[in-house]
Amino acid sequence: MVPRALRPASLLAALALAPIVLEGAPAGALSGVPAGVEALLGAVGTLGGVNAYATFMAIGAVADGWVRETYDADTAVRVVGVLKTLVRSAADSLEELIRSGVLREDDRVYLRGVTEVYGRLEAEAASFVVWVQTGERRSFDEARAMAWKTILDTLALPREEALE
Repeated sequence: MVPRALRPASLLAALALAPIVLEGAPAGALSGVPAGVEALLGAVGTLGGVNAYATFMAIGAVADGWVRETYDADTAVRVVGVLKTLVRSAADSLEELIRSGVLREDDRVYLRGVTEVYGRLEAEAASFVVWVQTGERRSFDEARAMAWKTILDTLALPREEALE
């Protein structure tokens, strides 16, 4: 059975609640940016949210795989390290877009939220490595809970759909 929060309709509905481009905005509404660029910015916002959600799920899947001995410690740490590097790169790209001056304030607010999620995911990944290396799991559980809360807030996912 697929958890309710993973059903496509739930994710699509959540992403529809948090677009970075206002529906029906006139061409050039974003500081003189051509209309096609507005669609591009909308895609960036949607993909940022999807990436955050998928990275959260991937870190959890690797952690589950390590606990169940599907992954050895070295493999689990390496995979989570790659996820951490990718999420940092995505955050850097979004931060550059935020600083570019082409976004409206509501767009900047949303993308700052996504970059906050990415920071939480980096912390989750780092705490997973600590757990693998030391056996101390509490910080991972706390970081994971904080990442999930930030994802729910940023993507406006309904609380009843939370993966608890």
